[in-house]
Amino acid sequence: KFMDIKGFFAKNKLVVFMFVLAIIVIIFSYKDSKINKNVITKVEVKKSEEQDVKELPKQIEFYIYNPTTKVIEKVSNGIESKRSVIEGDYVNQIILKSPFLPKEAKFLSAYKVDNGRKEIIKFSPDLKSLKETNEALYNSFVESVVKTITEKFHVQEVEIQIDGDSII
Repeated sequence: KFMDIKGFFAKNKLVVFMFVLAIIVIIFSYKDSKINKNVITKVEVKKSEEQDVKELPKQIEFYIYNPTTKVIEKVSNGIESKRSVIEGDYVNQIILKSPFLPKEAKFLSAYKVDNGRKEIIKFSPDLKSLKETNEALYNSFVESVVKTITEKFHVQEVEIQIDGDSII
């Protein structure tokens, strides 16, 4: 019988080697799982006093058309912003301060083209009704936007587009 066991191991060296290797891996993985227990603890994060203080509104200056005096006037208004002030912040303030605009008129986007020399400001199609009914008022609004954007963002040209209008 001893020869049969010896013959069995001689014929199945690879199987025996793999079996021993599997047992060693199981022993080490079991040992590692017992030793390396990760404990998750809840950490209370205390807010600093700086987080409790609301950020003060930033004052921005922009131009709006005053239909009673028929003059483009420079005005300022505070906006709440935790980031830097961008074109949309100025245009949205101009829209808010221009009571003659349709209530649905909205700023959609601003694009810089020609290596930053030109700015395209896009409005919702609702602004088209002002352009069709009172072109002088529309042009004065456009002039106030152009004046604000060229002054604040140092671009050479500002193009106003109404979404849905074809560009020729």
